[in-house]
Amino acid sequence: VPRLHLGCNMSSPVVQLVRGGRILGYAYAVYLAARVLRGGVLFVRNHYLLSKIPGPPAKDLFLGNLRDIANDPPGKPFLKWAMAHGQEGIFCYRMMHKRKVVITDPSEIRKVLISETKSFPKPENEMRFLKLILGSKGLVCVQGADHTKQRRVISQAFKFEALQGIFPAFTKQADRLAAKWEEAADKGEVACADQDFAAVTLDALGEAAFGVDFGALDGRESDIRLSYLSMFPSGGNQVLRLVTSYVLNQFQALAKLPLISMVQVQERANRVIDRRVMEVVASRREEAKGGKGN
Repeated sequence: VPRLHLGCNMSSPVVQLVRGGRILGYAYAVYLAARVLRGGVLFVRNHYLLSKIPGPPAKDLFLGNLRDIANDPPGKPFLKWAMAHGQEGIFCYRMMHKRKVVITDPSEIRKVLISETKSFPKPENEMRFLKLILGSKGLVCVQGADHTKQRRVISQAFKFEALQGIFPAFTKQADRLAAKWEEAADKGEVACADQDFAAVTLDALGEAAFGVDFGALDGRESDIRLSYLSMFPSGGNQVLRLVTSYVLNQFQALAKLPLISMVQVQERANRVIDRRVMEVVASRREEAKGGKGN
């Protein structure tokens, strides 16, 4: 009985394409397995090494020390931990599944920020979060030569002579805040401290840096005020806000979902503030050219 041979030409383009796709699939699977293995080894190694550094015990299995950071006044947990565990100039705390190292020794801080910056690159996840708020070209987010150049320029603004010039702007805004609270106390009203602190900070920065009164403390409606408040919201569940921001930065794909509006709001607010700042800078340059600026 004659045999019927069913097959195809192994050298045909279709077969070659299928074979190539299969090889690519195997290679990608090996790549993923290698990344998972590498991540696991690094996680165990880092966890073991960082566990040797003194620090506060994690009060929450999932959140670590995040609840203390969210509920306590800004900076208070770190000051408390530094006093209790930072006698050697370093301590460690846990932010959900990651351990964070804090350096308090001035000589070591200088190495990280100035003399040995190449050995201490800024973490990508945290930088993505800060860039949404501070922009991608500011001193906090840039690295290398750009950071060195900006630091030299900005350092001129923090000399004693320069600070003397802007000091009246801050005292003026502080007096306005005190007067507002005194008026509220006389009327028996409740003052929203966190919102007022955010507003007076914006007004002080506007007057000191650009000579512009944003009127945020007076409740004046403006795009710059609304953008600022959306980037630094007050009230609500601070723990939930921090956890959401952290998860979105760990998993960038989630930030692109239509239901996740936090990132989109921050990006729009950042664009508004960038545009407003550039308008003020351009206006001051024109005044300087015309001899009107100081």
